Amino acid sequence: MDKVKAKASFQKLVGKVQDATQVTMAKASSGETKDIDVAVVKATNHTNVTPKEKHVRTILHTVSGGSTRMSVSYCIHALGNRLKTKPPSYLVSLKTLMVFHRLLREGGELAVDEITKLNNRENFLNLSNFKDEASAQTWDLAGWLRTYSGYLEEKLLTLQAVGFDVETEKGEGHSASRDWSKGLLLDKLPKLQQLMRRLIATTPEDRSHAQHDRVVAVALNLVVRESFKLYRSIYDGIINLLDKFFEMGREDAMKGLEVYKASQTQAAQLEAMYDKVKTLDACLMMQFPTLELPDASL
Repeated sequence: MDKVKAKASFQKLVGKVQDATQVTMAKASSGETKDIDVAVVKATNHTNVTPKEKHVRTILHTVSGGSTRMSVSYCIHALGNRLKTKPPSYLVSLKTLMVFHRLLREGGELAVDEITKLNNRENFLNLSNFKDEASAQTWDLAGWLRTYSGYLEEKLLTLQAVGFDVETEKGEGHSASRDWSKGLLLDKLPKLQQLMRRLIATTPEDRSHAQHDRVVAVALNLVVRESFKLYRSIYDGIINLLDKFFEMGREDAMKGLEVYKASQTQAAQLEAMYDKVKTLDACLMMQFPTLELPDASL
């Protein structure tokens, strides 16, 4: 056990030295990318705290403040390279994913477009094989990171497939899905449901380190909050689907029935997720909605 702790401590020390070296080199340069280079490293460093907001804001300003496509592309690539840190660090990778999550939410169309291009080319959000073998704790936390990366990857795919982020919808009133045509419902609702599956999968396992890790807590908080509007969009789509169900032909009706059944199952799974995460530090102060359930009599 002492050898394992020593290995973990040494890797963390090496990582901090690498971070400091990169920051020093960036500050010493005279290039136009100096500020973003520093912000990217400092936002995703080996220190066990969440990404500092001032560094995240610098990155957000770079990608959404009227910058050129070249500047945005450079920033996205710089962040992507942090996922290639050697030796692999769950902490650096998790903080990098959290910054990407913020960019998907707040970075604007150009940022999303450049993230999409990079992911199509390098598949960098697919961390399904990621491991951090420094200790039993980092090994365990790497497991949660893999589910989080899967959610973000699905979120990016859903943005492309559905054409908008449900998070951008207003807090009151019906979701756009309440007015979708039959074709849009049968095409887009399954994609939203797949995103919900990925979201529910981020529920920390019992007795896992992810239940008590403070960096995971902030990422999980954001994921759970995104479930509110996502569920509303699915629910409103199901209400719309039920209104159109008896006007459908047999093939479409069978597809609609599968979507409807999946919605019933997911509602129960999401309720179970809420019951579980309500007890975690990540969500103690969160106001959870009461889930409306589609008519179960179909």
